[in-house]
Amino acid sequence: MALPPLRMTDSRESLFFELGFDPLNTAHTDIYQDMNNETLDAYEELIEVRDNLKPEASDKSPPNAYGHFKEEAIERALEKIVTQASPTTRPYFRRGLNARGDQFWVARWFLWHVFHNRGKRSKSKSVKTQPSSNIGGDGGADGDNDRNRKEAAAGSSSTATATPTKSSNYYDPVRDQ
Repeated sequence: MALPPLRMTDSRESLFFELGFDPLNTAHTDIYQDMNNETLDAYEELIEVRDNLKPEASDKSPPNAYGHFKEEAIERALEKIVTQASPTTRPYFRRGLNARGDQFWVARWFLWHVFHNRGKRSKSKSVKTQPSSNIGGDGGADGDNDRNRKEAAAGSSSTATATPTKSSNYYDPVRDQ
């Protein structure tokens, strides 16, 4: 059954709800991680080919943002994610197929979050922080996006300072273009 699409910026919790996943169920979190890993494979292939970049982004150095890539290249990556998904993950990716033109929204959600978190992790490597800092998150597709937004809304500066905080140093593809 096709589900209505989530916005790419929606949280992991929203995705879990839409897919009927229980975040405390290890089988569900394992499927989620498998979906993330399959998306990572498509991400790696997408970013390897510089011709996939929009002309205005072709001179930008990696990590490139989701918005730097041609929609046709993104669509090919999404189709690959869905068609080459494992028997376990395929039914969940296929829930994003619908007749409203929002094809592959589950795969699109994962791909956007991989881009978002990969850039966040790369950005954090260039910032001097305490060794215990975990700016890049755990590497999952969800990262700590909601917590970062809540911390930022609570009064953290949106620009990096000499002593960076977790909420001020995540990669934002709009702000950091």
